[in-house]
Amino acid sequence: MGILSSAEPELRPAIQKNYGSIIRKSRVRELLDDATGDPQLIWTDQSIRSSKDVLCISYLVIVPLIGGCIMAASQIAMCRALPRSPMKPAKANKKKTLVHSS
Repeated sequence: MGILSSAEPELRPAIQKNYGSIIRKSRVRELLDDATGDPQLIWTDQSIRSSKDVLCISYLVIVPLIGGCIMAASQIAMCRALPRSPMKPAKANKKKTLVHSS
């Protein structure tokens, strides 16, 4: 079974019998309160491991993206804070004339 193989976490058989196989998000808080806050009483070990893996992968993807956004924002702020250098006049295409001494 892959990390992202199932959308619904697997419930323990006793929980499925009492609450059904699919639990709405609004009922999860009630179910956790009934289990004294211990998710291992509700979901299988494999399901908890799978959820932790998904959470870890999400963290490992999001943190570098947020860091990159912070770096980009700081570079924009630094570039705006620096004074602009004066524009140099464009050099005219003048050909140097050779001075002949005779």
